[in-house]
Amino acid sequence: MRDLMNYLSSSDIKIHHDFASFLRLNTLRFNYCNSSYQLPLSSKQRLEQYLSLGQPFLAPFGDINQADTLLAFSFGDSADVNTQLSALASNIQQLHPDIHVQLQQEIAQHYPNVHQASVIKNSDYQTTADIAREALKNIASREVIVVAQSWHAKRCIDTCKEQGWNVVGLRCVDDFPAQDPQPWVRNPLNWLIKESHREVATGQEISQYFQLC
Repeated sequence: MRDLMNYLSSSDIKIHHDFASFLRLNTLRFNYCNSSYQLPLSSKQRLEQYLSLGQPFLAPFGDINQADTLLAFSFGDSADVNTQLSALASNIQQLHPDIHVQLQQEIAQHYPNVHQASVIKNSDYQTTADIAREALKNIASREVIVVAQSWHAKRCIDTCKEQGWNVVGLRCVDDFPAQDPQPWVRNPLNWLIKESHREVATGQEISQYFQLC
């Protein structure tokens, strides 16, 4: 992380796509239709502040046996990553048949045994907080294992805790959906720009302002 902060401090305000490669634990390849984004100084500072909070992605942790419910958060609208999250949740349910499975609707569409799960759905856009809050209504226990995309996972966990969940573990996938309708989930750099500005604008507004693609 310190190497990344040094990179930011010494670079100009144009942030390049290989900037995000500093953050990877393994050699994944991502699609970028822009070679770089031109950020105003205030946005660069927001990005620096966001990264100073620590590693922006998480690894799996915790004992599933301590959880009474599984809560799976979608990542984007397309099938790419949500299919992987569905498979991950399904495998957990097969190994732990007593666990109560709760799925965001974009994941539930691909779930093989959806009749054995609670589906959290709404015709309107649902935030991470909406999902965590709605899931509270489906089970009395607060012991939860989170299933999420690894770069989304920290916010999912923090939000669950804010809503009253006791997060005992995480299972995650690393991929980004390159062709997703939501530009901010298509690659790591887009995600970092969006997350570092989420307190001041929506994902759509951020995508339009910075022309994320």
